[in-house]
Parts: sequence; structure tokens; C-alpha cells
Amino acid sequence: MKPLGNTIFPKLHTLYFSNYRVIDDDLGDHPYQGIIQNNDQNIPDHPYLALITIIKNSNATLRNVRLNMDLVNYPNIISICATYCPNITYYKARIQNHSEMNQLLQLLKSCTQLEQLEITAEKWDSSVSIGLPWEIDLFFPEIGKLLPKTLKYFDIDGWSCTPLGLSNFLKNCNVDIKRMSWMCYISSADYLDVIEKYAKLKGRKVNGHREKKEWGLNLTLIVDFD
Repeated sequence: MKPLGNTIFPKLHTLYFSNYRVIDDDLGDHPYQGIIQNNDQNIPDHPYLALITIIKNSNATLRNVRLNMDLVNYPNIISICATYCPNITYYKARIQNHSEMNQLLQLLKSCTQLEQLEITAEKWDSSVSIGLPWEIDLFFPEIGKLLPKTLKYFDIDGWSCTPLGLSNFLKNCNVDIKRMSWMCYISSADYLDVIEKYAKLKGRKVNGHREKKEWGLNLTLIVDFD
């Protein structure tokens, strides 16, 4: 990654970065598990610095960003995108703790041309919290309030909210989303009731919905609007 960090990409439009892996002659191929320290001298051979350099140098040209890795080893990477890349239209990242959630809120304030937002979460760090899904409900209204007017597609893979949390999100949402998906627990009926009430209040039409079975008793509900 170091050579890439030293290279300028004046027309970089799309950035996709997946899990970083270390090739070790003795241990074989395995994911990097180290923690990045604030002191540069404590940072091992890890792509973090090169990645943030690429993001900073790309600046206004970067439109599509997909970060397919746990961000614990990439501190403040979402905030860096929010600060340096205001013209992002498609953003995908894993949001799995309070810090990353707060960075997401910063991104929503800064990237006012965002058209598609995709959040994934294989887990949620609830070590100092009350856990899911009620904790996600606490963030949902703020997310709804900050979604830019340009947003058309909002997909959540891994978070589950309660019907009440969804309702509070929609009350604050003044965006004409064309498609939204999120994870439900056991049944989608109560969530669809919330959607129908929202559509009637806003004068919108629900074009249809689909359900995708997930692990355990969870399912993903995908709703299309006019």
C-alpha cells in the first residue's frame, strides 16, 4: 500500500477497500488484527496511512467509497471521508460502535450530494450500552433528520430496529427515499404497518416489498417507494 499512498490519482472516482491480509511465510495468510496507535512510530506495516492519504489527495473527485472491513484498525476513517470528500454520492461502510456511528452522522452533514448509503454490521459493540435493537432506535431519529435531500437508496444489513424506532426515524425523514431495507426480528407485519402509515401521511405510494431470510429468526425487509 505504501507506493499507492505516495501516488496522486487526480481523477479517482471510486475507492473500494476490503479486508487487509498479511502474508507470512511461517503463519500463512491471515487477517491483520493489530490496533493502530496515534503515534506514527507505533504503526506497523498497515495500509491505514496510505488509505487516508489516498482519500485526502482524491478530495472532491471521489464519488464512490466502499469500505468492506472492520474499522477498529482504521480510526476516524469515516470522519476523514466527511472532511475531505464532500462530493461522495455512494458510501458503504461497517458501523459497529458509538464512535463509528458519530462519524456517520458527521458524514451525513458534510456529504450533501449522497444518493446511496449502505450500512453493514456483522456485530455491534454493546459492552457499554444496553444492546440491540433498542440502542439503534436511539440513533435512528438523528439519522433520519440528517439524511441529505439527494438520498434515494438507504440499505442496512445487520442492524435491527424496533417498529417504534422505524417510526421515529420516518417522522424525522424529509427525504423521498426510493428504496429502504433493514433487518426485522421474527415478523415484518408491524414494520409494514409503520411504512403504510408513513406513506399515507407523506402522500407517497409503496410499490412493493420483499423479504430476505437471514440468520436465526431475523429477516431483511426491502421496501420500494414511488
